[in-house]
Amino acid sequence: MEPITYDYEELSNSPITNKILEIKQTEQTGQLKNDKITIETSHSLNQLNIFNKYIIKLNKIQNQIKKIIKSNLLLCVWMFINLSSLLMNQSLEENFNFNSYNTLIGCQLIISFAISHFFQKIKKKYQIKQLLDIISNKNNKIEDINSCNDNDNKEEYEINSEDNISLDINIKTNSSKIISITEMIRIIIPLSFIFVINCIFNSKLSESIVEFSKTVVPLTVVGLQFILTKKRYGKSLYYSMIVLVVGSCIFLLEPSESFNQLLPNFKEFILSIIIISFLSLTLIYSHSIFSTRLSTIDPIIIIHYFSPISLIMLIPFIILERSSLNYFIETFQNEKTLNDIYNFLICLIISGIFAYFTFYITFIANKKYNILIMSISRNSKSVLLKLFSSGVFHEPISNSNWLGFFISSAGILISYQNSDIEKDIDNNNDDDNDDRQKQMATTNTPTSPKEDVKKEKFHLDILNFSQTSQIQFGLRLQDYKKYRQYCSKRIQRLRSQLRKQYGKKNYVNKIVLGEETEKQINDTRYLQIALLKCERAWSYAMDLKAQFEKDNDSRIGFHMNRRFGKASRNSIQLYEICKLVADQYTIIEAQAYSSWMASSLSLVKLEFKKALEEINVSKTIYEKLSEQGDHSQKELYQKRIEETEPIIRFCLYNLKNEKNISPNKISENTLSIIDQSLEELKKQEKSSSSSPSSSATSEIITWKSKSIKVDEKLEEKLKNFNEFKKENEKKLPTNVATIDTASNISPIFNVYDKLVYNLINCETIVKNELSTLVRVNLKNKSVKSEIEEQSTKILLAYIMYHKMKYLYERNSILITMMQRVLDGEKVDESAIKKKVKKVTWNDLVRLSTHQVKVYTVMSESRDTDSNKEIARDQDAQLILLKSIRLYYIAVCLAKSSKFSETMAILDRVLSNIQNVRKTNTKNQQILNDTNQLESNIKKQRSQIHANSFIQQLSENQELKNQMSSLSIGGAAVNGDKSKDLISGLDSFDTSFLAEKKLVQLPPQLQPVQAKPIFFDLAFNNVTFPSLDQRKKGSTGTPSKGLFGFWGRG
Repeated sequence: MEPITYDYEELSNSPITNKILEIKQTEQTGQLKNDKITIETSHSLNQLNIFNKYIIKLNKIQNQIKKIIKSNLLLCVWMFINLSSLLMNQSLEENFNFNSYNTLIGCQLIISFAISHFFQKIKKKYQIKQLLDIISNKNNKIEDINSCNDNDNKEEYEINSEDNISLDINIKTNSSKIISITEMIRIIIPLSFIFVINCIFNSKLSESIVEFSKTVVPLTVVGLQFILTKKRYGKSLYYSMIVLVVGSCIFLLEPSESFNQLLPNFKEFILSIIIISFLSLTLIYSHSIFSTRLSTIDPIIIIHYFSPISLIMLIPFIILERSSLNYFIETFQNEKTLNDIYNFLICLIISGIFAYFTFYITFIANKKYNILIMSISRNSKSVLLKLFSSGVFHEPISNSNWLGFFISSAGILISYQNSDIEKDIDNNNDDDNDDRQKQMATTNTPTSPKEDVKKEKFHLDILNFSQTSQIQFGLRLQDYKKYRQYCSKRIQRLRSQLRKQYGKKNYVNKIVLGEETEKQINDTRYLQIALLKCERAWSYAMDLKAQFEKDNDSRIGFHMNRRFGKASRNSIQLYEICKLVADQYTIIEAQAYSSWMASSLSLVKLEFKKALEEINVSKTIYEKLSEQGDHSQKELYQKRIEETEPIIRFCLYNLKNEKNISPNKISENTLSIIDQSLEELKKQEKSSSSSPSSSATSEIITWKSKSIKVDEKLEEKLKNFNEFKKENEKKLPTNVATIDTASNISPIFNVYDKLVYNLINCETIVKNELSTLVRVNLKNKSVKSEIEEQSTKILLAYIMYHKMKYLYERNSILITMMQRVLDGEKVDESAIKKKVKKVTWNDLVRLSTHQVKVYTVMSESRDTDSNKEIARDQDAQLILLKSIRLYYIAVCLAKSSKFSETMAILDRVLSNIQNVRKTNTKNQQILNDTNQLESNIKKQRSQIHANSFIQQLSENQELKNQMSSLSIGGAAVNGDKSKDLISGLDSFDTSFLAEKKLVQLPPQLQPVQAKPIFFDLAFNNVTFPSLDQRKKGSTGTPSKGLFGFWGRG
C-alpha cells in the first residue's frame, strides 16, 4: 500500500479539535520536528473523502496566497498596513502631543510581542494533533507505538479501531530546518540593531534629510548589490526605479527649499551619504537573511524573538526621552479628561496591532520579493504617506507635489506591469542557492575524466499532434483556410520562442541537413516546426483542390500540385530530421506520415500505381504500430487505417486494366526497412521494460468491446482484489434467496465489505486519473487525451460494475433477513447490527431505495458485449426492485392509516409487474419473486379494502345511515337493533364498530310449538277397530264403465 504524503504546513493549520496525537517538540524553539507526514491507511471511503477534501481546500488556499504574492497584492497590503501604522503615529503626535517617537515604538514592540505570544500559544494548542479526527473514528485508541532506528529518525504510530482500520503515521523529521534559540538570537540581534538605528534616525535627524536619503536608497541598493553579488534585473524594473526616484524627490522636497537650504553645509551632506549607504547595506543584509536562514521559519516566531530584543536595545533611548515623557504626562493630567485617556490608549493599542502586522508582512515580503521591488515599494509608501497625511491633517499640497506624485505613480505602474516580476518572485533565492548548487555539483561530479554522454533523443507524437490541430482549428468544418492560418501563426510563435526568426530579405534556411544538424536541433519544437510546415502546405493544397473542383481553373490546378509537392518534400525533410535527432517511435511515425503525403501527391498527379504503393506503406506501418502501441494511440491508428481504405479502392478502380496489381502491394526493400525499424522499436521497449525502474507488462482489461492497459498503481490494487477474491470466493453464497439466515452470516458480510473496500481503492485511483485528464482536456484538448479519457471512463465503469455487484448481493441478504424478522422468523442479529425488536418496514424502504441506486449504476456500467438475455434480465430486475420498494412504501402507509395512498401505490406496483412480464424474461428467480410480490399485494389489498371501509363508516355519518337500513328481505329495518350478532344476521348493523356480544345470555323466551310426545305414547296403547269390512265392500262394487262418472252404467 502506497503512503499518502502531505506537507506539514498543510496539516499544521487544522481547525479540528477532537482527537489529539502527541508529537514530540523541540525543547529549544517549540517547533515541531516533523517536516512531512506519511499516512498509510486502509480506511473507509467517507473518511478518506473528507480528508482529501480538507487537503484540497488547503492547497487551494496556498495557491491563492501564491497568486496574491505573484500579482503584487501582498505589496499593496503591506503598503496599506504600513501607511495605517504611520498615520496612527502621526495622529498620536498631532492630537495628543505625544512626541516621544522611541517610546511609541517601544509600546508597539510590547504589543507585538503579546500578540505573537498569544498566536504561538494557539498554534501549539491546535497543531497537527487534531488531524486524526478526520482520519480516524471517535472510538480509536492508540494501542501500540513502535519506535524505529535512530538513524532513520522517524516514529510509527499504529491506531486500531473497532472496524479493523489501521493507520501507520510515519513522522519524518528534518533536523536541518530546526534552529536553536541561541542561533535564532544571533540572527535576530543584527536585525534588531538595524531597526533601532532606523528609529534613531527618524527621531533625531531632520525629516528632510531622512526623506531625501530614503528616496536615493534604491539607486544605491542596485549599485551595491551589483558590486557585491553581480545581481541584475529586467530593464523595466530599472526604468521604474529611476522614474520613481525622480518623482519621489520632486514630491517629498518642497519647492521653496533649494538644495543649499536642504543641505547647508558639508557636514549634513556627509551625514546623508552615511545614512543612504547604511540604509542600502542594511536592506541587502536583512533581505539575504530572510531569504536564506529565516526563509523556513514562521514569522510569528521571528516577531516573538525580534520584539523583546529590539525593546532591550531601545530602552536607553527611551530613558533619554524622559524629559519629554514627563512633560507629556503633566500636560495630559492637567488638560485631558478620562475619555481622552481612553482614546489615547485605544489609539496606542491600534497602532501596536498595525505595527505587528507590518512586521509580519514585511518578513514575508522579504522572503518572496527581490530588493529592488521592496525599495520601490518603500518609496511609493513614502509618497502615499505624505499624500494621505496632508489630506488628513490639512497640510497644503503644491503643484510640484502633485507632479511628483504622478511621476512616482508612473514608476510604480511600470514596476507592477513588469512581466518578469513572477520570475523574480520565483527565483528570489537564486543568489543564495548558487553556492548550494555549486557544492552539490562539486560533490556529485566525479573526479574521473569526462566521458561522452549520449544525447537524449526527442519524441513527438506526429499523428496525435496533427490530428489534434486539425480538429481544433478548422478541419472539423472542412475550413482549410483557417487551419492554414493557424499553422502559419504557430510556426511564427515557435520561431520567436527559439529565436530563429527570418527577416524581410531573401529566405535563407537556418537549419540545413548535414553534419551539424544535431547540434542545431536542441529542442522538440524544431520537429513541431517541420511538421507544421507540412500541414500548412497540405491545408493550402486542399483548399486549392476545393476551388479547382468548383471552377476547374488550370492555374489553380498547377498551384495545387506545387503545394502538394511542397508538403511531400517537407514531410521527407521531417523524416530525415527525425532519423538524426528523434527516437525510433517518432522515426517510424514520420515514415508513415511522409508516405501518406507522397500518396496524396501521386493521386493529384494521377500516378495511381505509386500512390497505391505509398498508401500501402503507410497502412502497414500504422497496422504494426496499432499492435505494439499504447491503447490510447491504438484508436488513432485504427481511424487512420480506415481512412486508407477508400484511397486504396480508388487506386484499384483506376488500375483495373493493369495486370498483376494486388491491393497490398509493397516493394521488398521498403518492407524490409519497415521490419528493421519495428524490430529496433521492440528492442528498445524490451530494454526499457527490463530496466529496474520499469515494471513488467501491465494487465489488460477488456470491457465494453475495448482493451485497456492498467496503471501500475491500479494493477497492484486489482491484484490484491483478485487474490482476496480467490481465497474467499467459496465463502460467498451461490444463491442469495436460499441462504440460511438463522446461521452465522457475519463472516459473509466481512468478505463482502473487504471486496467492496478493495474496489473503492481502485475507484479512487481511477477517479483521480480521470479528473486530471478532464482538467487537461479543458485547457489543451488532443485526440490522444480524448481517447485516454474515454478509456479511463470505461475502466471506471468496469470497477463500478463489480463494486455495485457485491454491494447488491450484500444488501439483498440484509433485506431478506429483515423481512424474515418482520415475519417472525429467527435470524443472526450480529449481521443486522440492530436489535430484532427495532427492525421496521422503514428500514426495508431505506435499504430498497439504496438497492435501486446500486442496481441502476450496475446496469449503466455493464458490459455491452453481454447477451441480450442478460440485458433483458437486468432491465426486468430493475423494474422489480422499484416495485418491491413501492410495496414497502405502501405497507408503511398502511401502518399509518393512509389507505387511499396505499391503494394508489399498489395499483402502480401491479402495473410494474405487468411491465416485468412484458420483458419476456426467462429468469426463474425473477419470475418467482414477481409472483410472490403479486400474491402479497392481493393479500394486502383485501386487508386495506376492509380497513378503509371501516374508516369511511366511522368518519361519514350519511354512509353509516344508508348502510344500516339494508336487510336481506330488501325492506327497511325499523326499531332497535339487536344487541348481539347472531340475532342481527338478516340486516346490516353498523353498530358492529362498537363492542358487541356474540349471543345474549340469558336468551330471550319465545313461544314455540310443542312436540307431540304424549300423543305418541297414547297411540301405542290404544286399540282401533278393524276396517276390513269396509275394505271388502269397496272392492265388491263393479265398475260402471267409461261413463260411470256421469251416473250412467
